[in-house]
Amino acid sequence: MTAYQIPPNGPDYGVNLDMLIALLNETNLKASRNYFGAKVQHEHFTTSIRILPPPPSDAEPLQAVVLIESEIPSAMWPYMDEADSGVAFNALASLGALRKTERGYLVESRLSIFVGENAWGMHCQLLMYTVIVSAEAILGGIRRSLKGEEPARDNRSRWTERDIEQVEKHLSQLSFCNASGLILTAEFALEPGAVSAVNGDKTALFQMSAKDPHPEAGGGLFCMLQLPYTFQSKEQVNSLAATLNGLEMVPADQPPHFGAWCVGKSGLNLAYVSFLPNALHAVPGIAVNFTNWAMYRAEWADAAILRLMEPPKAAPEAPVRQNAAPQPAPALPKTAAQNKFAERMRLVALARSVLRADLPDNALFDIASQLLQELLAPAVKKDIYRKDEVIQSIRHKYPSVLYSEVERLIAVLAQK
Repeated sequence: MTAYQIPPNGPDYGVNLDMLIALLNETNLKASRNYFGAKVQHEHFTTSIRILPPPPSDAEPLQAVVLIESEIPSAMWPYMDEADSGVAFNALASLGALRKTERGYLVESRLSIFVGENAWGMHCQLLMYTVIVSAEAILGGIRRSLKGEEPARDNRSRWTERDIEQVEKHLSQLSFCNASGLILTAEFALEPGAVSAVNGDKTALFQMSAKDPHPEAGGGLFCMLQLPYTFQSKEQVNSLAATLNGLEMVPADQPPHFGAWCVGKSGLNLAYVSFLPNALHAVPGIAVNFTNWAMYRAEWADAAILRLMEPPKAAPEAPVRQNAAPQPAPALPKTAAQNKFAERMRLVALARSVLRADLPDNALFDIASQLLQELLAPAVKKDIYRKDEVIQSIRHKYPSVLYSEVERLIAVLAQK
């Protein structure tokens, strides 16, 4: 499925919903349009696909937000209530989080699409498999775990050591990481200068494994992000996990939400888990994208937890003014993670608008970042020969990129 530019206009805000519906109807599911987007009928429940207009943003503007919500059958609700309002079952999450809402229990996911991102080839397949497996992974995982049954699908992962090495090669430029066989481990800095928890630094632990099959989905790629906080009780962890899963569904310019917050390995820490079924292995760059999203999610969640744990402050009583005009609520400051993610997407969009080569987001970001660091940074000495060296090094790494296009991208970046 090749990438192409989708104009951000019309009722679907540039989302090719007809393509997604057509692909879903090639399965045993029945998908159709409705007022908000689409409805998908499963054997025992319904999934809704809602397309929301982009909210106002001071950062790189959003093109659209896609919400996927699968309704858990009401007969299961009492069972969910007994399991920490369903939070305990999120350890079985694949591409969506189980959450108790006013409408009952839902399995939810969110995709925020940025203007100029042009990654529909990946987004469409990710949305399709989310509709297919997100609720089934949790419900089927519960059933098979209780009965001790083997997964209905092959336990072997299609991700290989070479795939893991490619992720390590990308991630090693951004953080401390190590790959061994089918497992990758990385640490994401949560404070300036942080490198590793071994040194006493504040970092989040990220693990990616092709050796851990899902109880329902079988083989695939398991991802887990663990935060460095230890809480007083499991009840407190469950409460925070439920709150974070709710915040993940807010239409905002933050990393896509395809996974779930749950209790971490220590039993008193928070973790975000995702599981990519084998079918997604064919999507170019998807493992790298999930790694990038985890890195930005670590900073976003760290800031969110600090706000949630901050003791409430008593507000001074203000004098009452007669006929006072209502004042707008102050805008919340953006977190460092949101700003970094928005800046990344801005650079990707600029590079994609200039370079005609069909490159994944991480390659476009790599090219734009290299130009900014080696040619456009204030401290860099301007040298005509240096410019040629940098462009040639980029073309050696990405042969499909033209020299003239890189020159044009340099001019565009210099104006921003």
